[in-house]
Amino acid sequence: MQIVIDASALLKAYFPDEEGFEKAKEVLFLYSLGELDMFAPSLIDYEISNAVFVAYKRKRLDFDEAKEIQQKILNLDIERYDLNFFKENLLDVCKRFNISVYDASYLLLADKLGIKLITGDKRFFNAVKTEFKNVIWIEDFK
Repeated sequence: MQIVIDASALLKAYFPDEEGFEKAKEVLFLYSLGELDMFAPSLIDYEISNAVFVAYKRKRLDFDEAKEIQQKILNLDIERYDLNFFKENLLDVCKRFNISVYDASYLLLADKLGIKLITGDKRFFNAVKTEFKNVIWIEDFK
């Protein structure tokens, strides 16, 4: 199975107190078995790095844990796509759904590849779910 995965879905696998933790662990387990191929915009690396640093600043992680999570996720064999792959419609999608450029990038990539997008961001999911049936909330992943 092929999926686009966003940073929020991957990060949930490292935060047991978050909704979606078990499903995110399942996604990574299936990936480790070779049953999932994952794709993402290249900006995922910056999102992951920023998120673990914010978790450190908020004292959810110590600095070594933040670095370890960053390295684990960045070392995953995720096929990354440059912004040029979907830049034409990016701002239109942001405006239409009132979502970030980051979220729109994942959405457009999944749409262009014709595969599901797994997200751990409930607000983003709720904003696009009626129009984009290929967007799956992490808790609904099967």
